[in-house]
Amino acid sequence: YQRRVHGVFLLKESHIIVMALVIQVVCVLGLLTALYAVHVEHMKHEDKNYSAACDVGPQMSCSAVLTSEYSSIVGMLLGEKHPLAFSNAEFGCVFYVVVFLLTFFPSLHALIVLLALVSVAGSAVLAYILVFILRDMCLVCTTIYVINFVLLIASFYSWPAHQKTH
Repeated sequence: YQRRVHGVFLLKESHIIVMALVIQVVCVLGLLTALYAVHVEHMKHEDKNYSAACDVGPQMSCSAVLTSEYSSIVGMLLGEKHPLAFSNAEFGCVFYVVVFLLTFFPSLHALIVLLALVSVAGSAVLAYILVFILRDMCLVCTTIYVINFVLLIASFYSWPAHQKTH
């Protein structure tokens, strides 16, 4: 499924299209998961006794994590009243829509890779906070981390021009 042109391996157009579809599917799954996280955040803020389907136990509660002080990293950095102080889940929704739309512009594929790298780095930071600071397990958060990692792999794998041969 690769061809060599001037010492560079290029993916066939059909492979690039399939990988764009894979990225789109991953983005839809990410968006649905992020929307569920936003729903849990909203419901928990409305009703402190709300128990989400992902609340398995006291040390495995997505609603506790999604309403913790770390649920809005931008809010922590810039202040809760800042106009960009959206929750991490809300940023996730925007992120997956943007990456989905970028798949329609092959010339911007490097931006997809960059965004995927940033999302995995952010996931690593949030996973650290989840495990070592909050000492909790969040099924929704872990799902998002996996989705971001798969997005990174798919974006690298679909890179139109692979490395030069030696």
